[in-house]
Amino acid sequence: LIASGELLPRGAQIVPGITPIPKYMRAKGIVKGPSGAPRHGEPKDVIHDVVVKTQPIGANEYRAVPLYLGGTYNIIWAALGIPVSVFENHDEDVHIPGSGAVGLVVEVGEEAAKQGRVRVGDVVFSFPFETDPLSPTGGADLSFASPQITGFETPWGMAAEFYTGQVQNAF
Repeated sequence: LIASGELLPRGAQIVPGITPIPKYMRAKGIVKGPSGAPRHGEPKDVIHDVVVKTQPIGANEYRAVPLYLGGTYNIIWAALGIPVSVFENHDEDVHIPGSGAVGLVVEVGEEAAKQGRVRVGDVVFSFPFETDPLSPTGGADLSFASPQITGFETPWGMAAEFYTGQVQNAF
């Protein structure tokens, strides 16, 4: 994958707007076992280095390289499967934990770019909260619009070579 450019070499310098986004990326992940059952336990035993497909970003999202990942209880709970297995929220075979990061923006979705809130090269604090901005339950307060905790209730957290965030949650 490295030779074909589909995966960056470990430790590669990433320059916003210049380094191409690879098809695959490295991450820390909790994986399902051969039987398809989640493997939960102590974080040191169940969080592994994985290579996964780089997820596309939406129109109102940005992609960032984590400069700092918050060591939150969400990572521990995701590993332990407490209070519920993170795999109950999605059908993926890998769960990438990580809720809250400071990141260097390397790509911005089309609508997010038009808004100008986040630009390639910005350093942002990524609040670990995902909502549905088009939800009728949101009204003036998006915290009511189908809220989910990034990396706990969603399969793609911030403990990865690249992560995505919603532009309204970048500060």
